[in-house]
Amino acid sequence: MSEEKSLLEKIKSVRGRTFAPMGDCKKALMESSQDEEKAIDWLKKKGIASYAKRAGREASEGVAAFEIKDNAGVLLSLQCETDFVAKNEKFYSIAKFLATELLDKELEDIKIDSVSVSDYLMQQSSSLGENIKLGEVIKFDKKDNSYVYGYAHNKYAENVGRIATLVRVSKEDSEFGNNIALNIVGMGAQYLEFSDIPSEEKDRELEILKDSVASLDKSEEDKSKILQGKLEKKLRPSVLMDQVYVKDTKLTVRQYALQSSNEILEFKKISIKD
Repeated sequence: MSEEKSLLEKIKSVRGRTFAPMGDCKKALMESSQDEEKAIDWLKKKGIASYAKRAGREASEGVAAFEIKDNAGVLLSLQCETDFVAKNEKFYSIAKFLATELLDKELEDIKIDSVSVSDYLMQQSSSLGENIKLGEVIKFDKKDNSYVYGYAHNKYAENVGRIATLVRVSKEDSEFGNNIALNIVGMGAQYLEFSDIPSEEKDRELEILKDSVASLDKSEEDKSKILQGKLEKKLRPSVLMDQVYVKDTKLTVRQYALQSSNEILEFKKISIKD
Protein backbone atom coordinates (compact mmCIF):
# COMPACT_ATOMS: atom_id res chain seq x y z
CA MET A 1 0.00 0.00 0.00
CA SER A 2 2.78 2.41 0.93
CA GLU A 3 4.54 1.60 -2.36
CA GLU A 4 1.44 2.54 -4.36
CA LYS A 5 1.05 5.74 -2.37
CA SER A 6 4.68 6.58 -2.95
CA LEU A 7 4.24 6.09 -6.69
CA LEU A 8 1.14 8.31 -6.73
CA GLU A 9 2.99 11.05 -4.87
CA LYS A 10 5.86 10.81 -7.33
CA ILE A 11 3.47 11.02 -10.27
CA LYS A 12 1.94 14.19 -8.80
CA SER A 13 5.39 15.62 -8.15
CA VAL A 14 6.63 14.96 -11.69
CA ARG A 15 3.41 16.35 -13.15
CA GLY A 16 3.74 19.48 -11.01
CA ARG A 17 7.27 20.06 -12.30
CA THR A 18 6.68 19.27 -15.96
CA PHE A 19 2.93 19.82 -16.61
CA ALA A 20 3.07 16.52 -18.50
CA PRO A 21 -0.10 14.35 -18.53
CA MET A 22 -0.53 11.98 -15.58
CA GLY A 23 -0.27 8.90 -17.79
CA ASP A 24 3.05 10.05 -19.23
CA CYS A 25 4.37 10.87 -15.76
CA LYS A 26 3.54 7.37 -14.57
CA LYS A 27 5.13 5.80 -17.64
CA ALA A 28 8.26 7.92 -17.20
CA LEU A 29 8.59 6.81 -13.58
CA MET A 30 8.09 3.14 -14.44
CA GLU A 31 10.73 3.44 -17.17
CA SER A 32 13.10 5.12 -14.69
CA SER A 33 12.78 2.83 -11.66
CA GLN A 34 10.60 5.48 -10.02
CA ASP A 35 13.47 7.96 -9.93
CA GLU A 36 11.92 11.41 -10.32
CA GLU A 37 14.94 13.13 -11.88
CA LYS A 38 15.43 10.34 -14.39
CA ALA A 39 11.69 10.39 -15.13
CA ILE A 40 11.84 14.12 -15.88
CA ASP A 41 14.84 13.54 -18.16
CA TRP A 42 12.84 10.78 -19.90
CA LEU A 43 9.93 13.20 -20.46
CA LYS A 44 12.27 15.88 -21.79
CA LYS A 45 13.76 13.44 -24.29
CA LYS A 46 10.24 12.59 -25.46
CA GLY A 47 9.42 16.27 -25.78
CA ILE A 48 6.58 16.02 -23.27
CA ALA A 49 8.04 18.12 -20.47
CA SER A 50 8.55 21.07 -22.82
CA TYR A 51 4.82 21.79 -22.52
CA ALA A 52 5.63 23.63 -19.29
CA LYS A 53 7.51 26.27 -21.27
CA ARG A 54 4.76 26.57 -23.88
CA ALA A 55 1.97 26.83 -21.33
CA GLY A 56 2.92 30.40 -20.45
CA ARG A 57 2.95 31.66 -24.03
CA GLU A 58 0.00 33.64 -25.39
CA ALA A 59 -2.49 31.56 -27.37
CA SER A 60 -4.06 34.36 -29.41
CA GLU A 61 -4.75 32.38 -32.59
CA GLY A 62 -7.04 29.41 -33.11
CA VAL A 63 -10.47 28.52 -34.42
CA ALA A 64 -14.12 29.01 -33.52
CA ALA A 65 -16.37 26.00 -34.05
CA PHE A 66 -20.00 25.04 -33.58
CA GLU A 67 -22.23 22.00 -33.83
CA ILE A 68 -26.03 21.71 -33.74
CA LYS A 69 -28.24 18.70 -33.03
CA ASP A 70 -31.95 18.51 -32.21
CA ASN A 71 -32.16 22.30 -31.81
CA ALA A 72 -29.38 22.37 -29.24
CA GLY A 73 -25.99 23.85 -30.04
CA VAL A 74 -22.42 24.23 -28.84
CA LEU A 75 -20.10 27.09 -29.76
CA LEU A 76 -16.45 27.10 -28.66
CA SER A 77 -12.95 28.32 -29.37
CA LEU A 78 -9.76 26.26 -29.43
CA GLN A 79 -6.68 28.42 -29.05
CA CYS A 80 -3.11 28.15 -30.29
CA GLU A 81 -0.23 30.54 -30.98
CA THR A 82 -0.06 30.82 -34.80
CA ASP A 83 -2.45 30.62 -37.74
CA PHE A 84 -0.12 27.98 -39.18
CA VAL A 85 -1.25 25.54 -36.48
CA ALA A 86 -4.85 26.85 -36.61
CA LYS A 87 -5.03 25.73 -40.26
CA ASN A 88 -3.66 22.29 -39.40
CA GLU A 89 -6.36 19.66 -39.91
CA LYS A 90 -5.23 17.80 -36.80
CA PHE A 91 -5.81 20.97 -34.74
CA TYR A 92 -9.19 22.09 -36.05
CA SER A 93 -10.47 18.51 -36.04
CA ILE A 94 -10.08 18.59 -32.25
CA ALA A 95 -12.36 21.65 -32.13
CA LYS A 96 -14.98 19.87 -34.24
CA PHE A 97 -14.77 16.76 -32.08
CA LEU A 98 -15.15 18.69 -28.83
CA ALA A 99 -18.12 20.71 -30.13
CA THR A 100 -19.86 17.48 -31.14
CA GLU A 101 -19.11 15.69 -27.87
CA LEU A 102 -20.24 18.64 -25.76
CA LEU A 103 -23.71 18.44 -27.27
CA ASP A 104 -24.40 15.40 -25.07
CA LYS A 105 -21.68 15.46 -22.41
CA GLU A 106 -20.02 17.67 -19.85
CA LEU A 107 -16.38 18.54 -20.45
CA GLU A 108 -15.09 16.43 -17.56
CA ASP A 109 -16.85 13.35 -18.99
CA ILE A 110 -15.18 13.50 -22.40
CA LYS A 111 -12.28 11.16 -23.12
CA ILE A 112 -9.97 11.32 -26.13
CA ASP A 113 -7.70 8.32 -26.62
CA SER A 114 -8.68 7.28 -23.08
CA VAL A 115 -7.40 10.50 -21.45
CA SER A 116 -9.10 13.69 -20.25
CA VAL A 117 -9.45 16.68 -22.57
CA SER A 118 -6.87 18.71 -20.61
CA ASP A 119 -4.30 15.90 -20.76
CA TYR A 120 -5.00 15.33 -24.44
CA LEU A 121 -4.46 19.03 -25.21
CA MET A 122 -1.15 18.86 -23.33
CA GLN A 123 -0.13 15.96 -25.56
CA GLN A 124 -1.12 17.91 -28.67
CA SER A 125 0.86 20.91 -27.43
CA SER A 126 3.93 18.68 -27.43
CA SER A 127 3.08 17.25 -30.85
CA LEU A 128 2.33 20.60 -32.54
CA GLY A 129 4.90 22.64 -30.61
CA GLU A 130 2.52 25.36 -29.39
CA ASN A 131 0.46 26.25 -26.35
CA ILE A 132 -2.99 24.78 -27.06
CA LYS A 133 -5.99 25.34 -24.82
CA LEU A 134 -9.75 25.27 -24.88
CA GLY A 135 -11.18 28.77 -24.78
CA GLU A 136 -14.77 29.88 -24.35
CA VAL A 137 -17.51 27.25 -24.42
CA ILE A 138 -21.15 28.31 -24.95
CA LYS A 139 -24.10 25.92 -24.88
CA PHE A 140 -27.57 26.49 -26.31
CA ASP A 141 -29.76 23.91 -24.58
CA LYS A 142 -32.83 22.59 -26.37
CA LYS A 143 -35.93 24.69 -25.63
CA ASP A 144 -39.53 24.34 -26.65
CA ASN A 145 -40.69 26.46 -29.59
CA SER A 146 -37.21 27.56 -30.60
CA TYR A 147 -34.73 26.56 -33.29
CA VAL A 148 -30.96 26.94 -33.42
CA TYR A 149 -28.85 27.82 -36.47
CA GLY A 150 -25.18 28.66 -36.98
CA TYR A 151 -22.57 30.08 -39.31
CA ALA A 152 -18.77 30.03 -39.52
CA HIS A 153 -16.76 32.64 -41.44
CA ASN A 154 -13.30 32.28 -43.01
CA LYS A 155 -13.83 28.53 -42.80
CA TYR A 156 -11.11 25.92 -42.37
CA ALA A 157 -13.71 23.15 -42.40
CA GLU A 158 -17.46 22.69 -42.06
CA ASN A 159 -18.64 24.73 -39.03
CA VAL A 160 -15.06 25.80 -38.20
CA GLY A 161 -13.58 29.22 -38.95
CA ARG A 162 -12.11 32.39 -37.46
CA ILE A 163 -15.58 33.60 -36.47
CA ALA A 164 -18.61 31.48 -35.59
CA THR A 165 -22.06 32.18 -34.23
CA LEU A 166 -25.19 30.47 -32.94
CA VAL A 167 -28.63 32.09 -33.13
CA ARG A 168 -31.95 30.96 -31.66
CA VAL A 169 -35.21 31.90 -33.41
CA SER A 170 -38.86 31.27 -32.62
CA LYS A 171 -39.93 29.39 -35.77
CA GLU A 172 -38.35 26.62 -37.80
CA ASP A 173 -36.97 28.32 -40.91
CA SER A 174 -33.45 27.37 -41.98
CA GLU A 175 -33.24 30.13 -44.59
CA PHE A 176 -34.16 32.80 -42.05
CA GLY A 177 -31.95 31.34 -39.31
CA ASN A 178 -28.92 30.97 -41.57
CA ASN A 179 -29.40 34.47 -42.98
CA ILE A 180 -29.49 35.96 -39.49
CA ALA A 181 -26.37 34.01 -38.50
CA LEU A 182 -24.64 35.37 -41.61
CA ASN A 183 -25.74 38.90 -40.71
CA ILE A 184 -24.38 38.59 -37.17
CA VAL A 185 -20.94 37.71 -38.47
CA GLY A 186 -20.94 39.93 -41.57
CA MET A 187 -22.06 43.08 -39.75
CA GLY A 188 -20.24 42.45 -36.48
CA ALA A 189 -23.30 42.37 -34.23
CA GLN A 190 -22.54 42.39 -30.51
CA TYR A 191 -25.98 42.83 -28.95
CA LEU A 192 -29.54 41.87 -29.84
CA GLU A 193 -31.15 45.16 -28.71
CA PHE A 194 -29.80 48.56 -27.69
CA SER A 195 -31.11 47.88 -24.17
CA ASP A 196 -28.78 44.86 -23.96
CA ILE A 197 -25.68 47.05 -24.07
CA PRO A 198 -24.21 47.11 -20.52
CA SER A 199 -24.60 50.42 -18.68
CA GLU A 200 -20.84 50.39 -18.03
CA GLU A 201 -20.16 50.50 -21.77
CA LYS A 202 -22.68 53.31 -22.28
CA ASP A 203 -21.18 55.30 -19.40
CA ARG A 204 -17.68 54.80 -20.79
CA GLU A 205 -18.73 56.11 -24.21
CA LEU A 206 -20.61 59.04 -22.66
CA GLU A 207 -17.45 60.00 -20.77
CA ILE A 208 -15.52 60.02 -24.06
CA LEU A 209 -18.22 61.99 -25.92
CA LYS A 210 -19.15 64.62 -23.33
CA ASP A 211 -16.26 66.95 -24.22
CA SER A 212 -17.68 67.24 -27.75
CA VAL A 213 -20.81 69.02 -26.45
CA ALA A 214 -19.35 70.85 -23.45
CA SER A 215 -18.58 74.08 -25.36
CA LEU A 216 -21.86 74.22 -27.31
CA ASP A 217 -24.02 77.30 -26.77
CA LYS A 218 -26.98 75.16 -25.74
CA SER A 219 -29.03 74.52 -22.65
CA GLU A 220 -28.03 71.56 -20.50
CA GLU A 221 -31.20 69.78 -21.61
CA ASP A 222 -30.30 70.24 -25.28
CA LYS A 223 -26.70 69.17 -24.63
CA SER A 224 -28.00 66.01 -22.97
CA LYS A 225 -30.18 65.21 -26.00
CA ILE A 226 -27.29 65.81 -28.38
CA LEU A 227 -25.03 63.62 -26.25
CA GLN A 228 -27.61 60.83 -26.24
CA GLY A 229 -27.88 61.10 -30.01
CA LYS A 230 -24.12 60.79 -30.37
CA LEU A 231 -24.13 57.79 -28.07
CA GLU A 232 -26.77 55.99 -30.11
CA LYS A 233 -24.97 56.81 -33.36
CA LYS A 234 -21.81 55.28 -31.90
CA LEU A 235 -23.32 52.13 -30.41
CA ARG A 236 -26.35 51.22 -32.54
CA PRO A 237 -24.21 49.75 -35.37
CA SER A 238 -23.36 46.92 -32.94
CA VAL A 239 -27.06 46.16 -32.32
CA LEU A 240 -28.32 43.31 -34.50
CA MET A 241 -31.95 44.39 -34.75
CA ASP A 242 -30.96 47.86 -35.97
CA GLN A 243 -28.40 46.71 -38.50
CA VAL A 244 -28.89 46.66 -42.26
CA TYR A 245 -29.95 43.24 -43.50
CA VAL A 246 -27.04 42.16 -45.69
CA LYS A 247 -29.12 40.40 -48.37
CA ASP A 248 -31.49 43.35 -48.86
CA THR A 249 -29.98 46.64 -47.75
CA LYS A 250 -33.37 48.38 -47.99
CA LEU A 251 -34.36 46.47 -44.85
CA THR A 252 -33.09 46.40 -41.30
CA VAL A 253 -32.81 43.06 -39.53
CA ARG A 254 -35.87 44.04 -37.48
CA GLN A 255 -37.89 44.62 -40.64
CA TYR A 256 -36.67 41.36 -42.17
CA ALA A 257 -37.71 39.45 -39.04
CA LEU A 258 -41.17 41.04 -39.11
CA GLN A 259 -41.49 40.30 -42.80
CA SER A 260 -40.55 36.67 -42.09
CA SER A 261 -42.97 36.41 -39.13
CA ASN A 262 -40.10 35.16 -37.00
CA GLU A 263 -38.42 36.34 -33.81
CA ILE A 264 -34.72 36.38 -32.97
CA LEU A 265 -34.49 35.21 -29.38
CA GLU A 266 -30.74 35.24 -28.69
CA PHE A 267 -27.34 34.84 -30.27
CA LYS A 268 -23.72 34.31 -29.29
CA LYS A 269 -20.56 34.84 -31.31
CA ILE A 270 -16.90 33.93 -30.90
CA SER A 271 -14.18 35.69 -32.90
CA ILE A 272 -10.50 34.88 -33.14
CA LYS A 273 -8.75 38.24 -33.03
CA ASP A 274 -7.04 39.50 -36.18
